[in-house]
Amino acid sequence: MAGYLRVDAQRSDGVCVLRIAGDLDAGMADALTEHAKAAVQAIPGAVLVDLSGLGFIDVPGAHALAVVIQDLAATRTTAVRSCPPNVRRTLVLLGLPPDHPSAGATAKSKTFALVARLRLARLDADEVKDDARGMLARLTDTCIRVASTRERAGLAVEQGRRTVASSKAAREHLRQTRQGVTP
Repeated sequence: MAGYLRVDAQRSDGVCVLRIAGDLDAGMADALTEHAKAAVQAIPGAVLVDLSGLGFIDVPGAHALAVVIQDLAATRTTAVRSCPPNVRRTLVLLGLPPDHPSAGATAKSKTFALVARLRLARLDADEVKDDARGMLARLTDTCIRVASTRERAGLAVEQGRRTVASSKAAREHLRQTRQGVTP
């Protein structure tokens, strides 16, 4: 699969966030290893690997990602977040769960991973709340529009009734006039 791979790192809340985005296939596996090492080298502290931008991964790419995460975890506290479902499925099928510390991880790295997952869950919850607020605002707007439409429809029905009544009265008056009956 031809594509691109972007690997960058930046410091955020005292943590080195390593973002991997694009397509991680056999052709990009070596590039991942080189770029990830270079990206995190200048930023000390724990590493949070953000996979939210990863669109595709194949078997060689998954193995390269696992090696990068294991290498980071060997020297620094490391956790993974935001693994897209299609990437997660590939990693799990290969026995490489993306968001769990390795069996040899220290209590500190396990705690870091849990804290990172908790922060991510909070961000996700805030995002869901914002989405719900937006949905509620759209629903309220729709309800107002429906009420307005019903009111206009009611007025149109009433006007129609008046027009029909007026037309009946005019026809009756005309009929009576033709028959020589005056009201």
